[in-house]
Amino acid sequence: MFKLFRFIFKLLLLAILALIIILIFNPWNLRVKLINKALQYYFNTNQISTEIISTEDNSTNTENNTSISDNQENINKNILLSEEQKKTLESWGMDTTLLPTEITSEMQDCLVEKIGRERIEAIISGNKPGVWELLKAKSCL
Repeated sequence: MFKLFRFIFKLLLLAILALIIILIFNPWNLRVKLINKALQYYFNTNQISTEIISTEDNSTNTENNTSISDNQENINKNILLSEEQKKTLESWGMDTTLLPTEITSEMQDCLVEKIGRERIEAIISGNKPGVWELLKAKSCL
């Protein structure tokens, strides 16, 4: 029984050592492959909703409707991904066709809360989103 525990302990130490080597030295690009598989699994088990929620208010107040429409136009112009951003998301194993084509005001408020206004503006201007930002923003999209 003691030999079995020693064997399992040695096997566990070997696995931990292998993970440390992969994380530090990245042999054969294994770190990226492991992260891609983990992200792919995460996104496949927690599908992003592809439904587009309309935020247009059909009230009689035309000023309110105008401000919502103007806000949506600004948001829609900014949601288009640059080729670099699209390639980055696809390299992480994410299907960019699942992303919504519109961002509602509720989604925008959620993104500001999760990521922060400065970082959102940087991403809109063309910076690549990070893995953690993507995971934080997933619940908003």
